[in-house]
Amino acid sequence: MDFCTKCGAPVANQAVCPNCAQRTTNNAVTPPTSVSEKREPQIQHNIAVLGAVCYVAGWISGLVMFSVYRTMPHDDPRRSFLLFHAVQSMVAFGGLTIVYLALSSFPVILMALLALGIALWLLLMFKAFQGYKFKLPIAGDFTESFIQRQ
Repeated sequence: MDFCTKCGAPVANQAVCPNCAQRTTNNAVTPPTSVSEKREPQIQHNIAVLGAVCYVAGWISGLVMFSVYRTMPHDDPRRSFLLFHAVQSMVAFGGLTIVYLALSSFPVILMALLALGIALWLLLMFKAFQGYKFKLPIAGDFTESFIQRQ
């Protein structure tokens, strides 16, 4: 099977690529291996791992990753996914930390907050690792409005 040299889409003896409208006469090539088919999922997987890294150390890792991701070009499609998880990590776990410190004299409430924090931490890391933009009810809304202003 032949592939377009511009976008890599299969052209199957067509004169024009159905994906990018590039003329394929004498331009189509057969890739030497199936590396081109594996490259895209690997890139997507790496992006998902970076999204999960935003939650590893709570709001601290979110802050570090935010400072890295905000320097990405605005037209980069990965930027919104990575910034979303970095900011949501700062907002959600920063808020939990403030509530935890404010209620430090109530041990029963602290244990419930700790259990909630661990469950939320695992859920958010798991969803980011799967490549989802899992939006929390309050923190997610704030996160989206903050990213739109960037």
